[in-house]
Amino acid sequence: VVIDVETTGTSPRKGAKIIEIGAVLMEDEDVLDTLSTFIQPHMPIPPFIQQFTGIRDQDVEHAPEFYEVAPTLTAWLEDAAFVGHNVQFDLAFINAGMQEAGFPLFQGPVVDTVECARLAYPEAPGFRLSQITSWLDLDHDRPHRADSDALVTAELWISIRKKLAVLPKD
Repeated sequence: VVIDVETTGTSPRKGAKIIEIGAVLMEDEDVLDTLSTFIQPHMPIPPFIQQFTGIRDQDVEHAPEFYEVAPTLTAWLEDAAFVGHNVQFDLAFINAGMQEAGFPLFQGPVVDTVECARLAYPEAPGFRLSQITSWLDLDHDRPHRADSDALVTAELWISIRKKLAVLPKD
């Protein structure tokens, strides 16, 4: 399951909340389903985040609560790997939301496409999502939006897996 979140800040420990979730349910190279939703953060979205993401307070005003999305995420993540670009950021927010909503924390395998891209494409000019996807000619039409970031991260993960599969075992 490839997951990306947009948030009100950089750390759930400092009170930042999820404002958007994008998730892609995959099996091998096939996209089985997608999830894209705003999340009600119960706080104003800071101006910097509004400018960065384009997500405004009125976008999340009538959005679902995290606990309403948690059952779907829990079902998708059962027996799955959690994949993300700089995955610890997304995982920290998802687990904070799960804990707050009374759902079990994700404790399964975690895959960071930043680290995998460094192994597969050491010659890339950079490893920010926009850099590596541009370098690989992957379409990324709405950077810093969770659904677009999750979809392009899924494409990146497929590309990385194909590249790693043909590398010499040594």
